[in-house]
Amino acid sequence: MAMPPLLGDRLRLREALVTKRAAIAALEAAWVTAAEADALRNTSRDVRIDDRGTLDKATWSRHLAAASVHEPDFKPRIRRLLREIDSVEKLLAMPGLNAHVSLTPQRNVAPKRAASRSAD
Repeated sequence: MAMPPLLGDRLRLREALVTKRAAIAALEAAWVTAAEADALRNTSRDVRIDDRGTLDKATWSRHLAAASVHEPDFKPRIRRLLREIDSVEKLLAMPGLNAHVSLTPQRNVAPKRAASRSAD
């Protein structure tokens, strides 16, 4: 009787990694968006948040301060996802069963020898 792989379908683990990484990217984008919205209040029209070269020191400082304010909303979820990713990656790094494994111990059996050649 053959045993199934210990971890089951690795494709599901890989899909979980993709999903968790996408969730982190979405959280990071939401964090940046929230910080940018706060930083842009009371700024001149010359400041374009998508062009950091246009940010003056005061706007940049507000951006960093706003990111710190929003940290408790985003960082715990990002850290949790990073821990989950680490766990899934450890599972994927475990060796899988490539061949069928028998539940019964194998006996020492001598290999079959090729039939001896007949004399000419």
